[in-house]
Amino acid sequence: MTTASVSRSQTLVGTVILVLLGLIALGVLRQQAQYDPARWGAPTAPGAGGPAVAAGSPGDLASLPTPGLEAMGPVERFGPESLSDKIDGKAELYLAAGFEALSARRHHLAGQPSAWFEAFVFQMKDDKAAFSAFSTQRRDRGQKLDLATTAHLSGNALFVLHGPWYLEIIAAGSQPELVQGMRAWLAAWLERAPALAAARPDERALFPARGLQAGSISLLAANVFGFDKLDQVYAANYLIDGQEAVGFLSRRESPAQAADLARAYHAFLLQAGGRDLAAEALPAGARLVTIMDTYEVIFSRGAHLAGVHQAESQALAVALAQAIDQSLAAGEKP
Repeated sequence: MTTASVSRSQTLVGTVILVLLGLIALGVLRQQAQYDPARWGAPTAPGAGGPAVAAGSPGDLASLPTPGLEAMGPVERFGPESLSDKIDGKAELYLAAGFEALSARRHHLAGQPSAWFEAFVFQMKDDKAAFSAFSTQRRDRGQKLDLATTAHLSGNALFVLHGPWYLEIIAAGSQPELVQGMRAWLAAWLERAPALAAARPDERALFPARGLQAGSISLLAANVFGFDKLDQVYAANYLIDGQEAVGFLSRRESPAQAADLARAYHAFLLQAGGRDLAAEALPAGARLVTIMDTYEVIFSRGAHLAGVHQAESQALAVALAQAIDQSLAAGEKP
């Protein structure tokens, strides 16, 4: 076996590389030793845009009383054009739902700079838009809080729905005193938020009760089920006899528009590899499609597009479609 000779220049290069690697490692260790959670929690630069904020209004976070808390910087304000500066990657979700403005500010517990949270107050165009944001962003298994609004606590985050306002309060940890600080901030905010008006009936009341999973109804704003023409769809999770499915409803502007959208979604499923199946007892005009080992039903009744998404069996898809159709029919009666 022949041993390759190592030149003097190669040895020198190798030594230089080892020295550089050592310096880099020392730099990393130095940065870790100097890590400051308070600096990591500092707000980004204030955003520009959004409607003007009236003093004392829910969007006026600058004057909000926060006993026991210290602000970590000025209030940030964002409009539709600048929202992505704050929440890049999720801005389209809020914009599609009906976003108007965002106010945000960070606070920490008095004397504890590392125990901080950030409150995001989204002003949406109406109650429906706020519900869309809330229902698609809240986390599963949240603890519902006993407040004069809809609020869920999940780990280190609070998700709040209050009329046309949607709030996220995200903390750097989940220690009890920090959660209590978040709740105190929310209580102060609710003091200046308008009282809730009676909720107007919408598609949520039309979902059949059997098998409906509590708290699962959401309002999907755009590109629903991967179809770019499908928007403003209420979806609900069902568990019936150990099998899962999603029921969906969307009120369109007219019966003709609902029927056209049903045909378009059916065509989209076939183009994506779906296959039509025959079945008895489907709602009038409904189509049953199998795709990727699940089952879809699409139909329209009056101005409503309706159906079943990703049912785990054909029998479940047909039965749930029947139940949704019957609920729609009952809702049409004077």
